[in-house]
Amino acid sequence: MIKNKRFLGIAILLFSLSIMISFPFPHEYPMGQELTSALNIPITTINGINYVGVTALAMLAGSLFFLVKSLEKFHMRLVLLAIVATVFLPIGLVSARCELPFKNHSSDQVTFNVEFYDKYRFEDEGEMLTLLNEGGPFEVTLQGKERKTVKVEAEIDVSGRASFVSSGGAWGVNLQIKSGNKLRKL
Repeated sequence: MIKNKRFLGIAILLFSLSIMISFPFPHEYPMGQELTSALNIPITTINGINYVGVTALAMLAGSLFFLVKSLEKFHMRLVLLAIVATVFLPIGLVSARCELPFKNHSSDQVTFNVEFYDKYRFEDEGEMLTLLNEGGPFEVTLQGKERKTVKVEAEIDVSGRASFVSSGGAWGVNLQIKSGNKLRKL
């Protein structure tokens, strides 16, 4: 079935590289600036040609060429599978980071879960704080009289959402602290 292992390795490498360099990061360019795209790879933006996108498309074409040359059978099926995989891979990830300072005033150990919620959200706004809950629940344990800053970090796949916040910051976030059947909103 495999005619040339070296060509197959080159095909896999070029395919992986084309996917990696065409993956959209929120701060690369503002959302909606792409004018044309092929297979979810932006080719031109309002500023002109996107050379990274053109390079990624060329690498994808090269990987498909080497894939066809490396296989004896089923090469067209795998080419179609590679194209479908390119089209349906996630089109966005959001990285979230939050630092929460806590202080235990009692002398007993305390364990609780932290959740985020959007208190006042307008209908045209996307979720922001509640997206952080996808990485949770976040369990915090504080010893007696301990002060601790808890860092919450999460990579969130937003490709399946109709609307989302691609970047931003917040302070005075809304938290829910749960311990057993007790709940406190901050």
